[in-house]
Amino acid sequence: AASDVYKRQEEERNAMQITLLPGSLGEAVAELKKDDFLCQVLGQEFVDGYINAKEEEWHEYLRQVSDWETEKYLYRI
Repeated sequence: AASDVYKRQEEERNAMQITLLPGSLGEAVAELKKDDFLCQVLGQEFVDGYINAKEEEWHEYLRQVSDWETEKYLYRI
């Protein structure tokens, strides 16, 4: 549909002041770190703890090998 934000070109989204959501947990954490409003509302201590927990979760996720990766690459050696 014409209203599907993800199908719009980047220039068109920018002109309409539409930003996409973060594409990963890592990107979301980076955005939270920059959000002064949420830090103020939730409290810096809470936000720091949340960020630490989510960074650990993200790094754990990045260390995982998916079934797709195993099937795609393991047997090419």
